[in-house]
Amino acid sequence: MRERAFDIAKGIAIIAIVVGHVLRGLSAAGIANPLEGWYEEADTAFYLVHLAVFFFLSGLFVQRGVAGQGTSAYLNRRLTLFVWLFLLWTVIQGGVQVVSSRLVNTPISLGDLAVGLVKPLGQLWFLPALALFTSALVLSAPWRSRPRTIAVMGVASAISLWRWGVSGSWFFARDLGMVVFFAAGVVIAAPRVRAWLRSPLGLATGLLGLATYVGICVITDPTPPPERFALSGITPISVAWGIPAAIGGLVGVLMIARLLDAVPVVGAALAYVGEHSLEIFLAHIIFAAGARIVLVKAGFTGLPIHLLVGSLAGLLAPLVLSALATRLRLGWLFAAPAWWQDITAPGRADASELQS
Repeated sequence: MRERAFDIAKGIAIIAIVVGHVLRGLSAAGIANPLEGWYEEADTAFYLVHLAVFFFLSGLFVQRGVAGQGTSAYLNRRLTLFVWLFLLWTVIQGGVQVVSSRLVNTPISLGDLAVGLVKPLGQLWFLPALALFTSALVLSAPWRSRPRTIAVMGVASAISLWRWGVSGSWFFARDLGMVVFFAAGVVIAAPRVRAWLRSPLGLATGLLGLATYVGICVITDPTPPPERFALSGITPISVAWGIPAAIGGLVGVLMIARLLDAVPVVGAALAYVGEHSLEIFLAHIIFAAGARIVLVKAGFTGLPIHLLVGSLAGLLAPLVLSALATRLRLGWLFAAPAWWQDITAPGRADASELQS
């Protein structure tokens, strides 16, 4: 049975990702002032938690997938999808940036688009990172024994601590600080999280985690695990605060999702957004940037209207595109087509496999 709280958590996380990217786009366009105190606080708060939620939830079903399909078949199906979506959306997003180079914040050339295959454009680093993490965790199989669990979690923790808040350019070195969240999801697995969500202990730890996240964000200057915007740089102290804040935020979001599951309209809406989080993640930059360009051309320069319209465009337009793709036989936008699967791996791989 599908746990709707997981979809709600993804819905919360993808909304935070869209709003965070819109804010950074407005900063690059000179509409938001990154020197104002609220900006860095908001940016840090978003980046402390949203990607941690996604990587953790992405790892929860790895054990089940490997058990049901076998190591080789599972990896083939996942990597087939990741590689297809990365190549396709590099061409789509990069092509839009090339064509609209005089209008966007980050103009690129055709040469830059080709380089994007090894130095991912924008948010597309998530796909090769997920492919790398999936390959490493599936092949190491930490669930098979306690020594493996300890060894894998030790290595993942060391890598995350080493790369916390540091982002590289190459696809194999982007945001390695996120690996511990994916590894934790793989080791813990969905059944344990489901049981935790329904327990009194889960509610207590969820509230404690949320309080920890909010308190650290308000009182200190924590460094989030992915690349930060912060002007103040990264210090051992900021990393030391960032780790419990990110863990607390992750636990808090999961518990909020469980509570919102009991609120019919809100829970259903967030779950729907979460079910389509991959489509939103892939396409939101194009639509959010397009909304900003249209508003500027129309003479609107106020931050509130840009933040609202840009965020709504980044969320709703990909949902419309996803629905149209299903009806207009454009499913290849979010699913590996048959001919690609024949080349790379047998069986069907599509976006729904990333939503489980």
